[in-house]
Amino acid sequence: DLVSVNGWCTYRLHQDSHNDLNVRGVFLHGMADAASSISVMIAAASVHFFNWFWADAVGSLIVAVLIGLSALFLVKDSWLILVFSST
Repeated sequence: DLVSVNGWCTYRLHQDSHNDLNVRGVFLHGMADAASSISVMIAAASVHFFNWFWADAVGSLIVAVLIGLSALFLVKDSWLILVFSST
């Protein structure tokens, strides 16, 4: 239920995320929440059905890399706005 609400809110924010850096940050946060929820569900099913105990660590690592990359791009865009607005 939470994943569907999160997905709907993220979908609604997507169109405005291209024009506003704050909305893009909220959109990326929603995407990170959805990705982590999906990762937990897949990892839980993998552990339950296949005894793949490493699936949780792999899913967490993938989500962490995605969050880190999106944060870097957000910081880069913020930096560019600061540099070009000061000239």
